[in-house]
Amino acid sequence: MSDNDDFNPHDKIGQLLDDGRLRLVSVLGMGSFAVVYLAESTTNPSDQFAVKCLFKSNLTPTQLALQHNEATVMSLLSGHDHIVKLFKTIDTDDCLYLVLEYCDTDLFDLIEKRNGLDPTLARTLFHQLLDASEYCHSKGIYHRDLKPENVLVTFTGDDTISLKLTDFGLATTQEWSTEFGCGSVRYMAPECLDASGPGYSTPANDVWGLGIMLINLLTGQNPWIEPTATDPLFETMLNSGFDPVRRQFGFSESLGWILERMFCLDPFERASLAQVREWMQGIEFFESVQEESTSWSMDMEEMDFETVPVFDEPKSRPSDSAIALSSSPNQETHATIPPVHAESIPTVPPSTPVLRKDLVSASKQAQDLLRGAVTSLQCWWIAVSDVCPRVDGVLVCVVGT
Repeated sequence: MSDNDDFNPHDKIGQLLDDGRLRLVSVLGMGSFAVVYLAESTTNPSDQFAVKCLFKSNLTPTQLALQHNEATVMSLLSGHDHIVKLFKTIDTDDCLYLVLEYCDTDLFDLIEKRNGLDPTLARTLFHQLLDASEYCHSKGIYHRDLKPENVLVTFTGDDTISLKLTDFGLATTQEWSTEFGCGSVRYMAPECLDASGPGYSTPANDVWGLGIMLINLLTGQNPWIEPTATDPLFETMLNSGFDPVRRQFGFSESLGWILERMFCLDPFERASLAQVREWMQGIEFFESVQEESTSWSMDMEEMDFETVPVFDEPKSRPSDSAIALSSSPNQETHATIPPVHAESIPTVPPSTPVLRKDLVSASKQAQDLLRGAVTSLQCWWIAVSDVCPRVDGVLVCVVGT
């Protein structure tokens, strides 16, 4: 806190807010411009809240406007089960307080501790993220900084996990933006970094970020450091499509089919949230047992990718201006920009024949039989290799830790 170097955030513990209705109990976290406190109701201490305290002396007028607009956005979205509720905004001479729903942890910590989640749980949580994102888009609000750190987690008594989307500081009501580099690089679509371009679709950028988060949920990894040709793994996708990435992570062909469309380089051809939801309901398995249980590669030598832990994530790049909420959130602000085009493609992705429940739960003996079948297939491949196209050399993509 640049202007309050001598300030001790613990000095506010015990302070009463909202005409004595709330008491600050402890510090939950601190940032450059804010402290988040645990607060409790003075009439019913079991009612707990997270109070974000923003110190006005540390904020420029633009930054303060950004925080006020974030509060406005959250008030518009607070009715959804998977979006953090904003109960009250308290504006004082020195601070702006946001009284928020209290949650147990965040998705970042959950993924880090479990190093990726069980596929069934990952599917459930991803659908919650889809629900929240679709609701935002239906209100004309686009997050622009979707990542695990911006999703909170609540555990219920029956061990059910409920996700809560939060941190709308970079959100916008504009469907088209020229605010390049806004967000977290590892979750940005490539067009968001191309300042020489005409701008980017904010709904399509959210779809891209959700694709990265789906990989986070399943693997605890990030596929690349940044979506540019300077990143070796992303360059591989540019040159060879998504399949090398799919195979390295052991994803099924069906899941790879969906992710490939979420990572479509043309934002006007990128999948919509509605399409992603429909396709996800049409696949049974996320993992490819055949490729997961063998080390061979049919037309390549073994690929060696070093992926990036999801918890090794740099901080967001802040927006340079506050979001504009002077008009209706559903108002079309850039009529000259064409809407995202929904390509006519199959509503259900192709099946993955090798994925069957009996293979998923197979014993070691059954897996050995599968390997034997693979070996036979390799022998056949060698026999016909003289007349079939091949990929020569070793494909090595090392992404920094």
